[in-house]
Amino acid sequence: MKISVLSDIHTDLNDKENDKIIDSLRLISEETDTGVFLIAGDVSNNYESTVNFMNELTKNSHSSFYFVPGNHDMWNIENKIDDSWKIYNEYKKYDWCISGKKINLNSDWCLVGDIGWYDYSFSEKNFFYSEFNSGKNFDRQWKDKLYVNWNKTDSEMTDYFFNNFEELVKGENKNIIFMTHMLTNNFFTVHDNEMWKFFNAFLGSEKYSKLINKYNNIKFSVMGHVHYRKIFSQNSCVYICNCLNYRNEWENPENSSYNEIKNAIYTFEI
Repeated sequence: MKISVLSDIHTDLNDKENDKIIDSLRLISEETDTGVFLIAGDVSNNYESTVNFMNELTKNSHSSFYFVPGNHDMWNIENKIDDSWKIYNEYKKYDWCISGKKINLNSDWCLVGDIGWYDYSFSEKNFFYSEFNSGKNFDRQWKDKLYVNWNKTDSEMTDYFFNNFEELVKGENKNIIFMTHMLTNNFFTVHDNEMWKFFNAFLGSEKYSKLINKYNNIKFSVMGHVHYRKIFSQNSCVYICNCLNYRNEWENPENSSYNEIKNAIYTFEI
């Protein structure tokens, strides 16, 4: 079975009138005979748009598409929902969303995943907690602080997802594909950049790689969020971060979405 991986497709920013992300994804999944297509979050900046996109994408598609929300998918700019749990639980109603779920792919492999969150453990250590808590530094604002409200601290949310992940994987005998939006390994943080010494705080958590190292049947860790296209192997796990990104970040911004998606996806077989 072929598994294809992509994240951060940002359809609301990347779609053009005659060049739709959904059409390119459908065509590529069929051309490549992909059995399972994983989208590791950030479909759009509004949960209603993300739900509509995923419902349409999974209708009569060649591949089985599975998704975990990204932080952008949790934003409530337009709908003014004050409680992010309402958005999160809305996603969980759909079969294409694997948040907190385990999907058996075949007799030897299963898929688990969720958003994950961040606990500032990827940052440099010479900042104050109050700066992380506000998300403000270098004249920039981390927008989750404006548009996401879990009614918990970021550290508490990291632990919430960590505990859920462990419940899903412990005792599992099959090989596991582990999908998050947030980074599960410090390898993918932004290096050699003064501003990102602070903003790496909001990219993921060291706890997730410790979980992966604890369970050696987690063979793939799929993620997004940081707008990289990088592969990294550690111990028995292959870490995959393959993001489509905004058009102005594409290898060629004049590319069609079809060509850029073909460049961006990572495919492996199980």
